[in-house]
Amino acid sequence: MQTKIVLASLVAVASADILALRQATNPGTGLSKQCEADLVEVRSQSDLPMVPTQVLQAAVAPTAAAVIPDEYLPPNKILFLQNVPDEYDVEALTGIFGRFDGFREVRLVPGRRGIAFVEYDAEQGAIAAKENTAGMTLGDKNIKVTYQRQ
Repeated sequence: MQTKIVLASLVAVASADILALRQATNPGTGLSKQCEADLVEVRSQSDLPMVPTQVLQAAVAPTAAAVIPDEYLPPNKILFLQNVPDEYDVEALTGIFGRFDGFREVRLVPGRRGIAFVEYDAEQGAIAAKENTAGMTLGDKNIKVTYQRQ
């Protein structure tokens, strides 16, 4: 029960702080008298600190498209390899990734060291390859295996 009260207080304080920031960044709009009274009341009843300005600015600023971390990308039939040692060429990577069903090809990126793409006929092959090779040590490096961004 105490957790719910603290969480409700945090939400109320954050909401009040966002309203205050909106008024400060858009002075022509102003807050209604009731909104101002609510803001003062929430602030006075809370012993919680103000929400940091950067958090508030992010809350009211136009948001860019959310970037999904590589580890949480949805499966697809193309893998993206990072941290590949220079001595591993297409043939060496084919020897590793070619053992999984539906293997198509390995593509190195000209002018970009340490990265490669591995394509399969279907997601199932890519899923199996990713699960079995992620974090594998090649030479003196641990490779990072994720799905290609779509």
